[in-house]
Amino acid sequence: MLYIFLCTVTEEGQQQMLRDPEMFTKVASDVHVDGTQMLARYAVLGRYDYVAMVEARTHEDAARLSLELGARARVHIETLPTIAVRQLADSSGEEMREMFSVSFQFPTSEDDPLDYPGPLRS
Repeated sequence: MLYIFLCTVTEEGQQQMLRDPEMFTKVASDVHVDGTQMLARYAVLGRYDYVAMVEARTHEDAARLSLELGARARVHIETLPTIAVRQLADSSGEEMREMFSVSFQFPTSEDDPLDYPGPLRS
């Protein structure tokens, strides 16, 4: 699956980048999470400072990479999972509902909230 990472440098990251302008590039090259690959990264003008294209096996792998990169590069990351336009055009109404439907299973009082697995696909 392909993901777009929209990165905004934190204040702390700005201070570090003043001392080392290559910091984001170095960290992005050094961060490795199994099941992921950073395909491209760009510095951009506007609301975000960097945009990265990432391939990951699962949402969980993408989230791990986002967390690792954000913590080490001192950036906030908005992660966008992508869907190929062709896939949308080729999908029937039922497939579209399945693609976008998410049901939530809330923990019961007996469940440990720290073990809550999050949303489950229906």
